[in-house]
Amino acid sequence: MKKAAVIGDPISHSLSPAIFNLLKQYGGVPDFLYEAIHVPALELGSFLERARKDFIGVNVTLPHKEKVLDYVDDLSPEVARIGAANVIRFADGKAKAHNTDVGAILRTLDTHDVVLAGADVLLFGAGGAAKAACEAFGMMGARSVAIVNRDGMKAEAMGAAFVRHFPQTDFFSWQDGGAKKRSFTLVVNATSVGMDGSPIIWPSPFELLDTCTFSFAFDLIYRPAMTTFLKRSAARGATTIGGLEMLIDQAMATWSVWLNDLVDPEKVKRDLRRELTTLLEKEGTDNLFLCGFMGAGKSSVGKIVAEKTGRSFFDIDQQVQRRTGRTVGEIFQAFGEPTFREIETELLNEASHRSHQVIALGGGTLLRQENLEVVLRAGTLVYLNASKEHLAARLAQAKTARPLLADGSDTEALFRSREPAYLRAPVHVVTDGLTPREVAETLIQQLSLEKKS
Repeated sequence: MKKAAVIGDPISHSLSPAIFNLLKQYGGVPDFLYEAIHVPALELGSFLERARKDFIGVNVTLPHKEKVLDYVDDLSPEVARIGAANVIRFADGKAKAHNTDVGAILRTLDTHDVVLAGADVLLFGAGGAAKAACEAFGMMGARSVAIVNRDGMKAEAMGAAFVRHFPQTDFFSWQDGGAKKRSFTLVVNATSVGMDGSPIIWPSPFELLDTCTFSFAFDLIYRPAMTTFLKRSAARGATTIGGLEMLIDQAMATWSVWLNDLVDPEKVKRDLRRELTTLLEKEGTDNLFLCGFMGAGKSSVGKIVAEKTGRSFFDIDQQVQRRTGRTVGEIFQAFGEPTFREIETELLNEASHRSHQVIALGGGTLLRQENLEVVLRAGTLVYLNASKEHLAARLAQAKTARPLLADGSDTEALFRSREPAYLRAPVHVVTDGLTPREVAETLIQQLSLEKKS
């Protein structure tokens, strides 16, 4: 058995196992086994030492593309120049690092007719994926690459290194928004911000996009297909490019590094794109989304339904607090409701691509049409319908915990503004006079959900 894997932290989002299980049908290697393995940074060295004996190779993703070079014996020319790898090949007890990201980026941009000769690029990130992107931009003859990164010194060091390789291109760090240009041909996200399963970096660095003009936006992330970065870019009028094509291209090149060249690669690529698109479209369809006004019992009912049906539970408001380190009230007070809604939407998009969950929505989550569309596509929306009298009784003592009530907002008007979105739910459960457990039992029976044995 020829074994390989993709390693990273996080790794649950990865489509690589699905891709390589399809590739083995074309590559003539039926005894090929591929898996996704979660490898934290502190375990990278020990894992690779074991992998030398058991694997023909590994794909390397965030955050290991640079650090992995400390544990290999040889570097391909492109890795030696870039300083990052996404593929390791094991042979005769030795480990050699390769980079198939560069070629995949070049092919993806070419497919979309992106011409960078003499053009300006805005790049988010300064890690391994960003280094591959810089190599591609230099090869394409870009005039300048403005690098945005939380660690300004890392961005400056990366820029200086690529100026040495490509003196005709001005690579520079843009830390304070005072870039030499605010008009770009291409903007690229080479960070993990917005990726399913990754922590949300908040405030988002993509706010910078609102001050720029650009023609193309390329997100190296492929899951979800339409990231916040791409949505924000589309709103600015840019042509958007997701990361799925790049992922397929680099996987096919990886197969060649490990095993053999594929016959009719264009057909393979078309088939992979079709299969993976179908797979992504099917994700999340057995989720339950609970909506309703504050005080309707979404969290308490959701936990019970999840426990009784063997699903995982995801509470949007709680996740916002966990990711930001602030309470909902503190976010409202310091940054206002629009910032809270941005984080809420980011979390909803992340959750919608997983399956077998009960997701408790915030009382105002569905006010955004894009959120309503995500929910209706990714699962079953359930409205916990409580009367105004019932809600008033529950909310009477909760004003300090509910920022929209604490600021004196009209509860009646707030309910009227949100009710049309709740009524879009195909399933309604009246909760008056019922305990959370009784509401949960009613919902389980109404949807004929299987109970956990």
